[in-house]
Amino acid sequence: MPDGRNGATTAIANYAPPSNIRILQAYFCPHARHLPCKCRKPEKGLIEQCLLNYDVDLDCSWVIGDSESDIQLAHAIGSASIAVGEYQSATKPNYVARDLTQAIDFIANG
Repeated sequence: MPDGRNGATTAIANYAPPSNIRILQAYFCPHARHLPCKCRKPEKGLIEQCLLNYDVDLDCSWVIGDSESDIQLAHAIGSASIAVGEYQSATKPNYVARDLTQAIDFIANG
């Protein structure tokens, strides 16, 4: 059974995105949850790593996730956010989608 990061990466890769969306790379925190690190959300370490490799405009970017830390990361980097699923938390996203497909469709089609 795949772990969360592989499941999410597979779901994104299997989605047939419109031609104007390209997924260049997936990043994930390799550390155990109980270990402090700079790459576990809502910390910005993985975003900073991505910015070293790619010219990304964070003002035009989206963070999609199902946890409060995902939405907090979006706020921390100045990007828009989409919460997926039964999201209920104090940190408010820009949009709530029922699943990953609806989130990607929202980004692609506005």
